[in-house]
Amino acid sequence: MEVTIENNNPWKGSFFAGIVLVLVGVLFLVLGNDALKWIMIIAGVLILISGLIALVDAARTRSTIPIIGGAIQVILGIVLIVAASLWVDLLMIILGAVLIVIGLVSLVQLKSGPSSMVSKVVTIFIAVILIVLGVLAILNPDSAADIIMLVIGAFLIISGLLQMYEAYQIKSC
Repeated sequence: MEVTIENNNPWKGSFFAGIVLVLVGVLFLVLGNDALKWIMIIAGVLILISGLIALVDAARTRSTIPIIGGAIQVILGIVLIVAASLWVDLLMIILGAVLIVIGLVSLVQLKSGPSSMVSKVVTIFIAVILIVLGVLAILNPDSAADIIMLVIGAFLIISGLLQMYEAYQIKSC
C-alpha cells in the first residue's frame, strides 16, 4: 500500500487570480472604451468558433436544426467582430436607459422607503446621479464607456489586491 501526500497550496491559485484581476483592471484603466471593444471582439471570436464547431458537428450528423443554430452563431460572431464599436454604443444606450429607470424608480419609492431624513437625502442624491449617468450614457456613449471602464478597472484592481492579500494571509498561517 502506497501513500502519496499531495502538496496543495490553495494560496497560489488565489494569489494568481489576484494578479490576473489587477492586470485586467489596469488594462481597463488604460484602454477605457477600447476595452469594451476588445471584449466584444473576443466574444465575437468565441461565438464564431462555437458556431463553426456546431456546423462541423451538424454536417457530420446531417441534422438541420444544429446547422441553423451554427449558422446563426457564425453570423453573430462575425457581426460582433466587424461592428464592435456599434455594439459598445448600443450597450451604453441600453445601460443608460436602465440607469434612468433605476433612478426614477428610486425616487418614486422614496415615499415608502427610508424614514430618516438622512436616508431620504442619500436616496435622492444616488437617484439623481444614476439619472445623470444614464442621460450621459445615452447622449454620449463613448465617454460613458470610458467612465464605466475606469470604474470597473478600479474595482478589479482593488479586488485583485484584496485577493492577493488574502492569499498572503492563507500562506502565512
